[in-house]
Amino acid sequence: MSYKPLVKSLVREVGNTHDVHDLSNFNELKLPLPEEIARGYVYHIYLQDNFFLLITDQINKEPMRGISKLGRKQLIFPFLLISEKCHTIIDEGSKEKLSHRAGEAHLLLLPDEYYVDFPPGHYLFITLACDMSFLTPLIQDYDNHIPQDFLQILLDKYDEPYYQNVCSITPAMKKLIDDILRCPYKGTLKKFYLEARALELLCLRLEQLFLDFSKEKNIKLKPSDIDRIMCARDILLKNYTNPPSLKELAQKVNLNINKLNFGFKELFNNTPLGLVRDTRLELSHLLIAEKKIPITEVAYTVGYNDLSYFAEAFRKKFGVNPGSLLKM
Repeated sequence: MSYKPLVKSLVREVGNTHDVHDLSNFNELKLPLPEEIARGYVYHIYLQDNFFLLITDQINKEPMRGISKLGRKQLIFPFLLISEKCHTIIDEGSKEKLSHRAGEAHLLLLPDEYYVDFPPGHYLFITLACDMSFLTPLIQDYDNHIPQDFLQILLDKYDEPYYQNVCSITPAMKKLIDDILRCPYKGTLKKFYLEARALELLCLRLEQLFLDFSKEKNIKLKPSDIDRIMCARDILLKNYTNPPSLKELAQKVNLNINKLNFGFKELFNNTPLGLVRDTRLELSHLLIAEKKIPITEVAYTVGYNDLSYFAEAFRKKFGVNPGSLLKM
């Protein structure tokens, strides 16, 4: 499926003097989508330092790719109201992608650059975005309630390529989203109104994260659960070059995502993503160190299309460049 790029057309709408993601000089900025690509708009609203609201309403008849270049680490909270199944591509070279559907609320930490592929259809979603520093006060107040991986994000010690947490949009969240979409005010009152609703929506999303973590701590693995988790591991090991998404994997073994993640941590001291990455890199180390296979061939063999991404992941795990290892 061929995806038309979106970002260059959007930048043309803003002009050459401002980056599309630098909203510090704007209270709000409504960008109409180019008619040759889609109908609709992306609405950026600056709420306060390091805290933004985006509203996207688009209809595209053809597949479309959105390209985001954040330039810094941000936490992103998309709430999908109307959506076909779309995907966030973490890195084209690694084949890692996240799935999104209508009715879902996501919490994401993504690389500085990523892609979102939209199949033809109607999409309506709002997104909250903030710098990690915006949420660091949570550490002092809610330390015992924060999942360990999310705590590492807030401490800026998280070294995975991305983070994803998914829950369903609750009725309370939906009410706040409707309020945001139907804001009755203009000017300063509009900013106050949207900021209040956005902050309350952020609170509800974080509360759901903490609640899910509390439930996870009480999860007990039954023998049948262990069998399913072992099956999930086998699926990943057999398909490590092109693994299913976390949601697809959970569906294949008939487990919910929380129990699947918990089970991997309990049984393998790893995450499903971590298992795939470690499998790829350990095999690549063997092929380079013992078989002396060229780096490009090794990268493609284990599932990486981007050599720079592969080299960075390899160096991070083994402390040596793959090229240097090949020469040893």
